[in-house]
Amino acid sequence: MELIRALGLDLKILIAQLINFAVLLFVLHRFAYKPILGMLEKRRKRIEQSLNEAVEITKKMEHTDREIKNLLAKARKQADEMINQARKQADNQKKEIMDQADKLSLELKEKTAQEIKKEKDTIIEQAKNQIAQLTVELAKKIIPAQLTAESEKQITRQSLKNLNSKYNPPN
Repeated sequence: MELIRALGLDLKILIAQLINFAVLLFVLHRFAYKPILGMLEKRRKRIEQSLNEAVEITKKMEHTDREIKNLLAKARKQADEMINQARKQADNQKKEIMDQADKLSLELKEKTAQEIKKEKDTIIEQAKNQIAQLTVELAKKIIPAQLTAESEKQITRQSLKNLNSKYNPPN
């Protein structure tokens, strides 16, 4: 005790301070420390839960990102297929149009050739008839009294025969 007195401490005050300190510790432990520890534990759990959720969200995002990439790849593939199909269809239509144009051109060419041949035949026939008439008239002038209707027909036939052999050679 003398040591305590040498230090200038009063035992009654020291015991009272120890009791006060114990009461203060009890009050602090009961009303401050436990609620703070509880709050810190709740916060730790909430942080841990948030981290777990963040990991899950990251995993979901990675999964969603892969799905998006797969969908984009499928969409590109479908678009490429559609473009190729459209090109094939356009090529087929182009070919059909060209074939139709060739066919129409050939038909027009044949029709024109037939019309030209028909016109040529008509002109040749008209020319033959005119030549035959001119021959008959010439023969009438040269031999006026001697031509009968029968001899006129014979001269016309002979002239037409000569013209046919000249303008329609054998094939």
